[in-house]
Amino acid sequence: MRSIRMETQHMQATWLITGCSSGFGRNLAETALEQGKQVIVTARTPETLEDLVRRFPKTAIAVHLDVTNDTSVAAAVKKCKPLSGCIDCRKCVERGVCVFDDRVNEFLGIAANYDGYVFGSPVHWGAAGA
Repeated sequence: MRSIRMETQHMQATWLITGCSSGFGRNLAETALEQGKQVIVTARTPETLEDLVRRFPKTAIAVHLDVTNDTSVAAAVKKCKPLSGCIDCRKCVERGVCVFDDRVNEFLGIAANYDGYVFGSPVHWGAAGA
């Protein structure tokens, strides 16, 4: 078991980011790629990812993925497994949700997500009849 752990520590983890055609997903993918990270960039329209693959041919891997379609998700997973070697689950980003590496930032991320869901929610508590 120890030798396996040592091998995986030396392999570069692969990021998987959804929604890379625009917005937060696109900006995060570009930043990670500029830092030399290996990134599986995904979008419903893979043609929107061609420029990323041209700019970062050694580290950007474009995969079609529609997170609302189970068949698309299954096909993307099947395609990603042999391409990536090791996907670091701490580096999977889906629709603007960030996962942090350390405890302080993890807590801050949780607090920010909580605040966004609770205080930024369009739900009016009085309208529920409570």
